Amino acid sequence: MENLVESALPALFVLPVLAVALAASGSRRTGSAALLFLLLLTLDGFLVSAPVVYDVAQVPGANWNWTGKALSLAWALAFIGFGPLSRRDVGLTVRQRPNSLRPAVLVTVGLVLLGVTIGAVFGGGGPLRVETLAYQLTMPGLAEELAFRGVFLALLHRAIPAEAGAAVSWWPAVVTTLAFAFTHSPSLEGGRIAFAFLPFLLPLVAGAAFAWLREKTGSLLWPTIAHNGLNAAIFVSGSVAGAA
Repeated sequence: MENLVESALPALFVLPVLAVALAASGSRRTGSAALLFLLLLTLDGFLVSAPVVYDVAQVPGANWNWTGKALSLAWALAFIGFGPLSRRDVGLTVRQRPNSLRPAVLVTVGLVLLGVTIGAVFGGGGPLRVETLAYQLTMPGLAEELAFRGVFLALLHRAIPAEAGAAVSWWPAVVTTLAFAFTHSPSLEGGRIAFAFLPFLLPLVAGAAFAWLREKTGSLLWPTIAHNGLNAAIFVSGSVAGAA
C-alpha cells in the first residue's frame, strides 16, 4: 500500500500546476486526457518500483532495475498500440522538423558536458561496471522519454490546446517536466513525505531540456539520445573522478 501511495505523490504534487494550466487554457472538453495523464503517471511509478519493492521478477545478479524499466516500456507501447494516440502524436518518428538538427545537437552536447561536470564534482558509485554503462545507455532514456515526453506530453497537448495564433502550448512541457522531477523526489520514509532538493533539481533542469528537444524536433530521437548521454556521462565521469 505504501508503494502505491508513494507512486501517487508525483501526480498529487503536479495537480495544482495542472489545474492552473487547464484553467488558463479555458478548455472544458479535454479534462479526460488530463485525468488519464494523472492515472498513467501513477501507474508508471508503481510499475517501475514494484520489482524492487516486492523483490519479484528482478534480473538475477543485476544491480539495476531492468524489470521496472521494461514494465514502463511495456505499458507505454501497449497504450500507443491500442489507445487514442498515434506514433506521430508521441514522437515515434525519426523525421525531424526543419532547422532543428543543429540546435538539437548543441543542446545534447551541452547536456553530456553537464553530466561530465556533475560526475567530476560529486563522484560516482565506485568502479564503472559493464552493466551500469549498458543500463544508463539504454533504459532510462527509452522508458522515461517514451512515457514523459511521449505519452504524457501528447495527452497534455490534448488537454491543454494552444491558444489562438500560437504554434504550440508550453503548458504540457511545464507540467510533464515537473512531473518528471517529482518522480525523483519526494519519497515516503516511515510514513512521512521526505523531499530532497538535489535529486529534484537535476531532473527538473534536464527534463526541461528534454521537453524542449521533443517540441523543437517533433521526435523522441534526440531527447532519448540526450537523456542516455547525460546519464552515462555522469557515471563514467564519476567513476574516473573516484579512481583519481
